[in-house]
Amino acid sequence: MATILIVDDERIVREILKESLSRAGYETFSAKSGKEGIGVFNSKRPDLVLLDLMMPGIDGLEVLKEIRKIDKLVPIIFLTGSGSTEAEIKGMELGADDYISKTAKESQIHARIKRALERQKVSNSLSSSKNESILDIGSAKIDFSNLSIVLEEGAVERLTGVEAVILRFLASNREKFFSTQEILASLHSEYRNTGDVSSLRSQISRLKSKLGPSGKLLLCARNIGYRLSRSQEHLETEI
Repeated sequence: MATILIVDDERIVREILKESLSRAGYETFSAKSGKEGIGVFNSKRPDLVLLDLMMPGIDGLEVLKEIRKIDKLVPIIFLTGSGSTEAEIKGMELGADDYISKTAKESQIHARIKRALERQKVSNSLSSSKNESILDIGSAKIDFSNLSIVLEEGAVERLTGVEAVILRFLASNREKFFSTQEILASLHSEYRNTGDVSSLRSQISRLKSKLGPSGKLLLCARNIGYRLSRSQEHLETEI
């Protein structure tokens, strides 16, 4: 049974979520403030966190920062109200996995949680792998043991489970261009919902950005697919 921590200063929100998630088969813990949420996280180590973005005192962004110091992989989904777009973007940059409106339907909230937990399963399998835990892409080093990208200048980027699967698949044969359908098929073994061509393009685009200068080695060929090159011998073309 997966465990979920709900951090929200509104009692009614906590109670509704606890009842809904309990019916769905999850064990829940709750906290009414950011400070209490950090304490409960430390003691219970839940499988996922539902975190209110706007709270008095220690807000959701500060709680996110503290949790990420302890655990870089646990899925964190922000619960948001209206008019918090800038904070939502900041939260994603700091390591949140998703965000959803407090007014969303129960089915939507459950679907987001299910998807985040499925991604975490992939992250755990990658973290426990003993073989090929480090992948060099130009000057960037991919560390699958903690799902991170270490750039030449020392900066560190967080790698999602989906991105890790994509990189592993492309690295399995650096002499070959893989079609979008082949890559999506590789994701199908890990995820029930593999996404589509458009979502894959977005994932590749984010990966290229995270890889910094080494992103040039993630090549795109129109009507052919994607390739992870060993060198900058090929020029990139847009699909």
